[in-house]
Amino acid sequence: MIFAQTGEVSALGVSARVGAVAAVDKINAAGGVDGRKLAVSFCDDGGDVARVVTCARQLIDEGVTAVVGPITSPLSLAAAPLTEAAGIPEFGLGSATAITEPVKPYLFRASSGNQEEMETLAEWLQKEGVKRVAVLTDNGASGQDQAAILEKVLPAHGMEIVGKESYELSDTDMTAQLTRLNATGAEVLLTPGSVQQVAVIAINRKALGMTMQQVGGAGISSDSFIKLAGDAAEGIKCLGWKVSLHDKLDPADPMYAPIKEFVASLEGDVRPDQFSGLAWDSVHILAKAMEAADDPTDPKQVRDQIEATRGHVGTASTWTYGPDNHRGNDRSGFVMSELRGGAWVPLAS
Repeated sequence: MIFAQTGEVSALGVSARVGAVAAVDKINAAGGVDGRKLAVSFCDDGGDVARVVTCARQLIDEGVTAVVGPITSPLSLAAAPLTEAAGIPEFGLGSATAITEPVKPYLFRASSGNQEEMETLAEWLQKEGVKRVAVLTDNGASGQDQAAILEKVLPAHGMEIVGKESYELSDTDMTAQLTRLNATGAEVLLTPGSVQQVAVIAINRKALGMTMQQVGGAGISSDSFIKLAGDAAEGIKCLGWKVSLHDKLDPADPMYAPIKEFVASLEGDVRPDQFSGLAWDSVHILAKAMEAADDPTDPKQVRDQIEATRGHVGTASTWTYGPDNHRGNDRSGFVMSELRGGAWVPLAS
């Protein structure tokens, strides 16, 4: 496993590790794979591209069968050349289109994709009658991907992008960008970034007294965002995840049972979110692939069985892979949400 436990994306990596370890413990308690317990090697990449390369080399040298992680698109893409060269399956938890297009033999995505996220947001905004949108994205691989997709899907759903700004992932103040966007007359401020950056945007937006509705992507549907943004998060809407709203989930939902099983496996006061859920799903898909392989330690056989995965109902998606589809996810794990009274609540569909 490669998950940041330190650095700027550590909140995401810590959550992902919790989900992955819970899945390993669950599988091992049930007898493991072919009667053998899963063994885990772990490396903290610190959210740093250079360190993730070191982590990938370390795990490859240890002879692992597969890699779960890293947590973001730049990190997943940085590790991929090494895992590809070694012929070891990698489950990247980033959302950038470049992770899976074009398909790389050993690189799989275990996350929502930017294409699905942006299309779902555009459909919801259209239903809400929104016509004028301001867009604020990061300059990283995922943010650039999101911006490019939004330039197509928003007009296709009858909306005009009246302002577009960007920021560096290291930026700690977005006041200048927000001031310019506030002058555009947009009805909605669309901020499909990650927890840390969107929290800064929310805080700066409140300080400026902006009234346009802020709408985030799937990256902020977690308690981590609430803690970072504080009361500036109140009223923000986002493309959320059912796993983050497990206590409000309809028992008739096909994802109800797997989400409840996942939540029950978490120890103490740990609250589930999409990052822990995605990691849990990744480990279970990997274990099923190992179980189906003639040799569960052979990375190529395991890769082939991952591609054979069909209709695996997890906590974050119903997963289906194939030789030409290393994306895996559908939209079944999404739910539009709003932050009310310090908690995410689902919006009526």
